[in-house]
Amino acid sequence: MPLSLRCRTIAALVVLVCVAGPAWSAAPEARRLEGVHESGAHWAIDMPAHWNGTLLLYARGYRPTAPLAPPATAPRDMREKLLAEGYALAASNYSGDGWALEEAPRDQVRVLQEFTARFGAPKRAIAWGDSMGGLVTVALAERDDLRIDGALSVCGSTGGALGMLNTALDGAFAFRSLLAPASDIRLVGIDDDPANARRVLAVLEQARQSPEGRARIALAATLAQIPPWTDPAAAAPGAEETVRQVEELAKAVVAGIFLPRVDQERRAGGITSWNVGVDYRAQLRASGREPFVQARYREAGLDLEADLAALAAAPRIQADAAAVAYLRAHYVPTGRLRVPVLTLHEVGDGMTIASNARALEDLAAQAGTSDRLGQLFVQGAGHCRFTPAERSAALRSLEERIETGRWRLTPADVARRTGDAAGTARFVRHRPASLLRHCGATAGSCAGEPAVAGVRYDASQRSSQYVTVRDGTRLAVAVFRPVSAGTPESSPLPVILVHALGQRPRDLDGRITADLGLGELVRRGYVVAWMEPRGFGASFGASTPFLTRQNGRDAADVIEWLARQPWANGKVAMYGLSNLGYIQWLTAAERPAGLIAIAPSVANPDLYYQLNPNGVTALAGAPLRAGQGPPGEPVDDDVAPHPLAQAAHEEHRANQTLRDLWLPHFARDQVNPLLGYAPGITESVMPERIEDVRAAGVQVFQHAGWHDSSPRGQLLAWKAFGGRITLGAWRHGLFARTEGGALIREELFAWFDEVLKGSVRRQSPPVRYETINRMGEPVWNWAAEWPLPGQVSTRYFIAPGTHSLTQSPPAAAAADAYRVDAEVAAFDGNFNRLNRSWGGDMTTGIDQRGLSYTSAPLAADTEVTGHPVASLWLSADARDVDLVAWLSEVDAEGRSRYVTDGAMRASHRALAQVPPWSELGLPYHPSTRDALQPLPPGEPVPVTFDLHPVSYLFHAGSRIRLTITGGERNAYEQPEGFDAAAPPTLRIHSGPAQPSTLSLPVIPPGSQYFVGHASSGGVESAAELYVGANQAWLRYGDNWHACERRGRTCVGDSGPLRLSLRVDRSGLRHATLSGPVTFEGSAP
Repeated sequence: MPLSLRCRTIAALVVLVCVAGPAWSAAPEARRLEGVHESGAHWAIDMPAHWNGTLLLYARGYRPTAPLAPPATAPRDMREKLLAEGYALAASNYSGDGWALEEAPRDQVRVLQEFTARFGAPKRAIAWGDSMGGLVTVALAERDDLRIDGALSVCGSTGGALGMLNTALDGAFAFRSLLAPASDIRLVGIDDDPANARRVLAVLEQARQSPEGRARIALAATLAQIPPWTDPAAAAPGAEETVRQVEELAKAVVAGIFLPRVDQERRAGGITSWNVGVDYRAQLRASGREPFVQARYREAGLDLEADLAALAAAPRIQADAAAVAYLRAHYVPTGRLRVPVLTLHEVGDGMTIASNARALEDLAAQAGTSDRLGQLFVQGAGHCRFTPAERSAALRSLEERIETGRWRLTPADVARRTGDAAGTARFVRHRPASLLRHCGATAGSCAGEPAVAGVRYDASQRSSQYVTVRDGTRLAVAVFRPVSAGTPESSPLPVILVHALGQRPRDLDGRITADLGLGELVRRGYVVAWMEPRGFGASFGASTPFLTRQNGRDAADVIEWLARQPWANGKVAMYGLSNLGYIQWLTAAERPAGLIAIAPSVANPDLYYQLNPNGVTALAGAPLRAGQGPPGEPVDDDVAPHPLAQAAHEEHRANQTLRDLWLPHFARDQVNPLLGYAPGITESVMPERIEDVRAAGVQVFQHAGWHDSSPRGQLLAWKAFGGRITLGAWRHGLFARTEGGALIREELFAWFDEVLKGSVRRQSPPVRYETINRMGEPVWNWAAEWPLPGQVSTRYFIAPGTHSLTQSPPAAAAADAYRVDAEVAAFDGNFNRLNRSWGGDMTTGIDQRGLSYTSAPLAADTEVTGHPVASLWLSADARDVDLVAWLSEVDAEGRSRYVTDGAMRASHRALAQVPPWSELGLPYHPSTRDALQPLPPGEPVPVTFDLHPVSYLFHAGSRIRLTITGGERNAYEQPEGFDAAAPPTLRIHSGPAQPSTLSLPVIPPGSQYFVGHASSGGVESAAELYVGANQAWLRYGDNWHACERRGRTCVGDSGPLRLSLRVDRSGLRHATLSGPVTFEGSAP
């Protein structure tokens, strides 16, 4: 067997691994290529020794967590066979977890492009996939911009997400309503799918023991269209074996009725299924199985009509319109099949029922593409349990359709393609019942579908004009006003202003405007304005680098102009992310009349720190915005030949770049000789202009991403200015892809309605955050305070020599030496401070190239939520060095998973007490010229700095690791005087007198969060209680109740409540509220 040859090429956006061998027995000379696209999606291509010209593009199914390894390019039992037959294979693992229909089609296209770039266009490309991947495949088959020749959807959810989940909801609704109405089983708004499944299983096991329970199981499963045979290990029950049929239905309740919903709802930003208006008597009749259910009820002595009446009277579930729109887009097929599509389904699939295939048939018929759709069914049970021969026969059938233009799909035709001489092929003629809750791709096509709340208008009217600001510069502003039935709204409305380093949009249908939901804001009754800053588009003037105080003054002048317009009611809010967010801080500091609220996302108001964290130059990858851009679109009055737009474009020749403003190795108060002032003071809102923003009196709602570089500054801003903040496991590109999207829009639009229109305020704690790596508990939590109440700062001591982290101080002084490795490149060379998320193994790229210190295995799950702080005793043989601290979790197999990181330049180590840093317990480094301190040669000095904040759950049995490197090649620039040919050596010291430590903000169970039951007005429901030092918040249903803590009494809208916290003998923490509202619960 030849040795493996691995060639790794690191480009700006792609990591390519070429593998030759070890050889596969079926294809000894097959080659494998693997890589990671800029989206984070792992991809792989398997090229056979003798290519037949066909590429099979495989789409995997649903997985709650995206695999970290390169993807399978075919089902495991098919790969070698297909390579031996000359098929090229390719696949992506997608850049998103869970219900990845937003990312998967795009990532699959990228793999096809990768293949074409390396091997040329295939003679034939066929997309295929299993389960969710089958729906991905249909989505590809409906694209006009993709060159594929056919698609094979295997056991696919081809009816689309809405119909599939609604049908399952009907079964779940009947199951809970009739078998466990007072249970904690959740139908929607689920925090944890596995935990909910365990609750369902407990009820199911009890129900199976009685005739009454079995009858109700039969009704619930029938409403969900579960087939009467679902277990591949059991023979199909006969028509008279009704007991076995019910048992087969029961086997599919957990996986087929209570489908996973956490990820779908998280992505969509709300509830995606509903049963408002559903007539369950009619649904039972339409199922074709009503006589079966009636017979089971008669055997049990139950009244079926009484149960159906109970379902009719039970409270129904309403979906969120925006969430429904998201799930429709990701994905409900249109039926407009561009290429031949073949589906393959088991008759007895209890998870992705065969009626999903019928739903695609119905959609294709409506779209007029029935001739392009073929369907195969196998007389089998289970989900995706096909033999390799059956899959091969389906593939051959599709290829024949591509070649001949005709489908030949009789069971005999397909059986011959299996090469089955023994006559054991399982293909059968079958036409499933239509999906009971069929949903189309057009909004409003589903029965009972919710309308978008608050929408009054159906279009927008655009105008574009110049606004002259205080220094005489003319800036271009586009205004979009709501229109109803062709008439612009004449009454004054609130205004949403967007300020972006780019050109004005022509409409609100583009990617950026759609991500921000600007069209929806207009339809909800807002005027949307978009201004071009000086130096961009049709605006006059020259751009200052990135954003400066001048931009804040310009935006303030435009706001005051907007507030005076006859179509405005005098109330203006700003909105946007990144540079669209930072301008909001600059503008608020100018205190313009009319500015009511700002909603900055992923925007750190301490711009100096953002670009120079603790003094480390981090301009790599920062936007340069160089020079003169393209001419802007003229305003309405600038008619051809557009002299004003041309004149403005000439002035843009004086535009500056980011590095004109922020020179490397800058102190905070250092004057830039090109500008004549210190941008670290003038252009940073914090800490210099905190009082100006407070004086503006604006309301603030921030959204931050743990994987971005801004959450530290945003939490400091929350502490300084108050308001609301939501922190998710998101990267810098919020509003798009999986980065918050619909959830953020839903939160912000409801908040805009509150602060600009005076709608009823939806109470909830001001801090909402997502915990990464949590399984078996809620992902999202709320808090009234930050740092979290009950936080325990847990110190781990560095032990040089043993490279361990211990909770005991070192007994003797020691030090570890480290020669700075300037080529350290995290995330396989793809580290980006705006996308600090990676699923790979840190061991080789970081841990083994730095000084690593690892704890003993954790005895219990440990939540770390807050700001880790490293306090190191450092010496070096250079006047200055950079430190990067990497925090990771090491699992039982030794795999090191990234958690967070932080950077520090040793010469900036001086500390000062400055609020709000001091209020959060964080070190503040002035980084001014007089505070800089070169390292004394060889002498240990204390260096303290915080890592990016995070909320992360370390699992029991894993270990905590801290790794110190002397920089990171792609994100940071080394200090002045650094010599790569003779890099410095630094030492980390630790001992009784000079301990080097890592402090982690550990959140003990029950320190603030309890789950249980609440009762108010005689109504009892599952509930959650969040307890802070000054407030407590009780959540049950969609309601929040807040109260102020005064000793053991908590006073709120419901009157005085008595709050009791206790710990039982086993150490479990409990909480109770007594009074008009009661609660009993314990720590999860």
